[in-house]
Amino acid sequence: MNPFKKTARWIALKLALIFAGVASVAAPARAEWSTYQGNAAHTGYVPGNFDASHLSLKWSASYGPYSIGGLAVGGGAVYFDGPSVSVTALNEQTGAVLWSNPFTYGVNRGQVSSTSAPAYANGMVYYQTDNEQDVNLFHGVNATTGAQVFATSYDAQWDVYLNPTPYGGNIYTGGGRYGGMYSYNAAGGSQNWFGNAGPYYTWTPAVDGKYAYCYTGSPGTDPRDGLFRMIDLATGSTTYLVTDILFQGNGDYMDSAVVLGSHNDAFAVDKVGGIYPYVSGTGRLICFSTQADSTHTPHIAWVDSGYFKGQPTLANGVLYANDGPDIVALNELTGNILWSWTPPMGTPLSTMIATDNVLFVSTSIDTYALDLTTHQVDWSYDITGNMALSDGTLFIAVPTGTVYAFATPEPSAIGFVILGFGLLMRSGRRD
Repeated sequence: MNPFKKTARWIALKLALIFAGVASVAAPARAEWSTYQGNAAHTGYVPGNFDASHLSLKWSASYGPYSIGGLAVGGGAVYFDGPSVSVTALNEQTGAVLWSNPFTYGVNRGQVSSTSAPAYANGMVYYQTDNEQDVNLFHGVNATTGAQVFATSYDAQWDVYLNPTPYGGNIYTGGGRYGGMYSYNAAGGSQNWFGNAGPYYTWTPAVDGKYAYCYTGSPGTDPRDGLFRMIDLATGSTTYLVTDILFQGNGDYMDSAVVLGSHNDAFAVDKVGGIYPYVSGTGRLICFSTQADSTHTPHIAWVDSGYFKGQPTLANGVLYANDGPDIVALNELTGNILWSWTPPMGTPLSTMIATDNVLFVSTSIDTYALDLTTHQVDWSYDITGNMALSDGTLFIAVPTGTVYAFATPEPSAIGFVILGFGLLMRSGRRD
């Protein structure tokens, strides 16, 4: 073989291997953040590693004192409810406004008292508007332009929900005048079915290939039971109902959603109690067994009592939860505590995000990136709010009116070339 061709092939092979190796090390965790806690199981988990130690501010977009809320990311944009009663889309790379759909705030006919956080799927953005009568609408809009594709009327009264949940060509939401759950066709917005659920605010269904899941208090007067439902995706009927007689609740707000595990299990938080006779200073973390066959019926598998509140996060067999001033990591199968961490300042808030190597924790003062091996802080920033992680970027929506985007700078193409030739020369001296 021609020595020049042999050398050229050798160089090309070496460079290809070097670039592949560098890319695999540098590539951060990437996934669309389509709904509440990222996915239909609401795990808050984004597969892959994330270099949190080099995070830096990419952009910020401020809306003054107006409240902004939950996030969704997809199709090159980040979406959130706000400012005030509106839904807004920003360019994911620059923070520039792409579109905003505002509504008139109020309690009268034609006015909107609340908007849900949005969800993203297949080039569409979905959200709910609520009052008591004419503006109870499930919206589907074009993700690029914000133009309305449909607005489907549904029954509710002054309700507030978390992001709708897309799954398999349908969208699932809370709703109903006295509680309930809806399934809609994602393309045209037509209603598939309406199913039972408790009359509670700030929750959204979790969904897998067979069922939609929710955990709320029961309707009626106190004392109430906790109701964990497994609702058939085809019919909307409750196939399995697990009653939690020790439900304590706290008002009519759940402030969380069911998390679906990988071992026929699901998780929910029954926060610090205020329902007679279970007035309590403690909160409960509940594991439900969802295995349903000829020898298994869904039931409560285990319960941990402490000061639990907010939304659990699940990744790689470990459940992360807010337990008073601490973050605790628990074995998914047993509920046994594996380790705990106390933030240097502030107390943990409702949601967390996990990758394969980092846990993002938002507290009342700061946001932290915690190394899952050393349990040491890799990064922190003095803001706090709703979080989303997508395309290697951490987004934080501060309730007082600003969206922040943080990213790890990726090596430039020339950087890869210089690194590749450096490694090539070192390798060449050994060959």
